[in-house]
Amino acid sequence: VLAVLSVEASLQVKQVQEQLAEATKDFWRAYQLLHGARALQPNERLADIFGEALEATLVAVKQPLLRMSCPCEVQSAGFLPESRDLLLVTRGNITSLKDDEVKVLGDNVENPVFWFWRLRSSDAWSLEKATLLARTWPLTSNDLLQELWEEEKDAEIQPYSAWSKEEVEEQKRSGIIKLSAKITDSAGIFMRVHDESYAVFTWNQSDYFGGCAFLERLELESGKVSRLGGLYDAWDITTDPSGQ
Repeated sequence: VLAVLSVEASLQVKQVQEQLAEATKDFWRAYQLLHGARALQPNERLADIFGEALEATLVAVKQPLLRMSCPCEVQSAGFLPESRDLLLVTRGNITSLKDDEVKVLGDNVENPVFWFWRLRSSDAWSLEKATLLARTWPLTSNDLLQELWEEEKDAEIQPYSAWSKEEVEEQKRSGIIKLSAKITDSAGIFMRVHDESYAVFTWNQSDYFGGCAFLERLELESGKVSRLGGLYDAWDITTDPSGQ
């Protein structure tokens, strides 16, 4: 038995589905209700299905509430419990706009790796209408990147080198120093939404820059990112359900 509900015969099937989601606290599932082998339609009334019966049994088939195709890799995701908005951390732009045309609400870096997006339920979780809250990278400061580049730009390329030969040549030509594909491809991030106001996330800095992990906070209204602390290593994160 998934749930036992006490409902009025005048209710429609879609209202029963809503009550079922509330009872199970599984808001990211859509429930298809079956009476025998027949799938019930959202606008059907219980009275029309069961007549004057005092009790009835329905089969509830769990289905994903939301399924979408994203044009770039999704690193982490979470949902806001009240608004039911979706928070995505991706490795790039999820809209059809050019990267430099997307407005960033809060914090931003020159060579972003992690893009924080808020998809609103009121917009049917549209990628095109998503708000870009912030863009960050797995690096504590640009100075570390510049120091590593000075060490490696004229060194012989080795299998363990941070940049490939092609990347070194391009950066010497353009004068623009970027994180290498080797570093960005290995970068990972772990995020949890705490409540409607903020999320927390952690990431591990590449060993090329001294390793270690960092814990940070993202304000969901302003896009501000705040450093909460550092630790030796991190592979996941959660928050206290009591709100502390």
